[in-house]
Amino acid sequence: MGCGFFAVPTGEGLDSGDTTGRGLDLRLEMAGREREWIAARRDDLARRRGETSLDLAQARDQRQKSLGGLRSRILLLSRLGRFGYFQALLSTRTTAQVFLALKTLDGMARADAQSLKRFTEAGRRLEDDLSAQTALAAETDRLLAEDRKQETRIASLKQERLRLLSRSQSEAVQSRKQVAELSDKAQKLESLLDLLSRGDSGAAGSPRPWKGVLDWPARGSIAVTFGRHRHPRFDAWTVSNGVEILAPDGSPVTAVYSGRVVFARLFPEYGNMAVIDHGDEVLTLYARLRSIVVRVGDVVSTGDRIGLVGIGPGETEPSLYFEVRDRQKATDPLGWLR
Repeated sequence: MGCGFFAVPTGEGLDSGDTTGRGLDLRLEMAGREREWIAARRDDLARRRGETSLDLAQARDQRQKSLGGLRSRILLLSRLGRFGYFQALLSTRTTAQVFLALKTLDGMARADAQSLKRFTEAGRRLEDDLSAQTALAAETDRLLAEDRKQETRIASLKQERLRLLSRSQSEAVQSRKQVAELSDKAQKLESLLDLLSRGDSGAAGSPRPWKGVLDWPARGSIAVTFGRHRHPRFDAWTVSNGVEILAPDGSPVTAVYSGRVVFARLFPEYGNMAVIDHGDEVLTLYARLRSIVVRVGDVVSTGDRIGLVGIGPGETEPSLYFEVRDRQKATDPLGWLR
């Protein structure tokens, strides 16, 4: 699609963004949010570890106090000898003293039971707090490792995005350069055709009465029509001053109407090209020819062979590029052909 195109100055520019770039941005956003969640989770764990540490300290203090009380009682019992508290009963003389001693012993036994219970509960609480501290420490370490992993991932994604941006910018610059080249070569063709249209070829007659019923210059299918198009390779608006006809390589290219050959040689970016002046300021152009069988000054009739279909510069398949110029202005060739 290189021949006969020029960029339209619409100001739309080239779009350097793509799905991959948007995908990277989304992945970066997700990774960032995951790090935010990890940070919030770590803050919560730190708060819980602080609370557990405080509770652990209290449990140790309570256990120590309970242990101190139990030691005092054990020391007292050891001093009382083999019979311990029962010595209080043995020293009583009256019934009232017995009841008072029993009441005292019951209170002392209850107090000892409470001290033992507090010691046991403090020990169990201490074990629970130690287990919780271990679990919280393990979870904190896991989140720290996950956060470092996400940090590495984000750095990698940022590097990938920078590489993508650099590549996109490079491709955009290259595309703009190629679009400018399209415009430049189209302008060169315009200058040539303008020069040829000003000359006097001596062609007699006019194809105007036959407009709409002229034979096709080659048998094939239309790949590119006349007019404005979005260029698929450069993603820019371009204008085709002619049509592109896909045809078998080496198939004949014929004159659509009689006239005199005013150009027949290689033209940069268009390959082998022939231009015929049909008189009455009507020119036809045939480009991308494998070979040309006419010379400048030859007079041709309708249907005469002027060359063979080939593959033009920058193209990948054989085709004929065909234009019709009416009073130096490009017109849609399909309006002239039947």
